[in-house]
Amino acid sequence: MMCIPFILLSAITFLTPVTLPFISSNPLVNVGNIVAIVYGLYYMSLDWKVGIPAGSIVITYGYLIANYYNTLSATTSPTSTELVHYAIAVHTVCWLAQFYGHGVHEKRAPALLDNLLEALVLAPLFVAFEVAFYFGYRKDVEKEMNNEAGKKIREFRAKEKAGKAT
Repeated sequence: MMCIPFILLSAITFLTPVTLPFISSNPLVNVGNIVAIVYGLYYMSLDWKVGIPAGSIVITYGYLIANYYNTLSATTSPTSTELVHYAIAVHTVCWLAQFYGHGVHEKRAPALLDNLLEALVLAPLFVAFEVAFYFGYRKDVEKEMNNEAGKKIREFRAKEKAGKAT
């Protein structure tokens, strides 16, 4: 679960240099910021108590990384190209860690193999909910989610067992 926020934030980082000159010459109008704004607003629309803090963090990160990227040059450390390379490296390592964790420790495929859009868009919000649950938010929802997760895990294990018996 630790890698999920880094996957989103590193994607925003390496998408920051992709500008949209047909929309605006402002360097803050870039694909990374648009992704951050869309994610942030979507999270806010789903559950305002968790979505506003989570969405605000994502949108603020997009804005800050775009500003930081625009201060970099060929002589700064890191250079703008190095920042993108670092973000791609973090992104890759986090994806590998996700697959490793699911395959080796959970013994099941990651959710993105079931529903790519849901996994890529909702996984960071799920992490925000886990943090909120830790602090006592909506214990009823936490219990319901854990019950549903338990059912899905039992179904998965039953299918896996049936497949091995065949």
